[in-house]
Amino acid sequence: MSRIRGICCLLAVALLWRSSAFAEPLRLRQTDPGHMGSRDLLPVIPPPDQPLTRYADPGREIYRFPDGLDRIASPDRTLSTLCRRGAFTQEFDGQLFASTPDRRYGLGLPGNHGNLHDPQGRARPDTAYFFARSGTSACSVTVASLARLQQYLVSTQP
Repeated sequence: MSRIRGICCLLAVALLWRSSAFAEPLRLRQTDPGHMGSRDLLPVIPPPDQPLTRYADPGREIYRFPDGLDRIASPDRTLSTLCRRGAFTQEFDGQLFASTPDRRYGLGLPGNHGNLHDPQGRARPDTAYFFARSGTSACSVTVASLARLQQYLVSTQP
């Protein structure tokens, strides 16, 4: 009985092996003869009569501090920690900014168009928030009262 089983198993394996060895290989349809070719990676250069267009928004300068930000604003450790975790940031990095002679700070103002992402509701309505190294693990937030910033105002359109 076991001899018949062994012969049947050998016969089945031989038939399977023979049928797969002589079967027609699977053929793939090639839809486009050049589908494996390289792409043209050259940049598209506009004609000489058209001016180059800058697509990035350069941002809007709202405040300008000729002597720096140190005497006007103070760093906030709690908000800086939240900024590093992404819980208190700018909506768009650099959309609104304040400039000093040596640095450019991102600016967040409370309100509808203030460029401030504050899901925990920590922003106060009378305060401006200045972001240094925004979007990194070294982010720092500096806080100043809007009343103290009036004399440094450059643009009123946030």
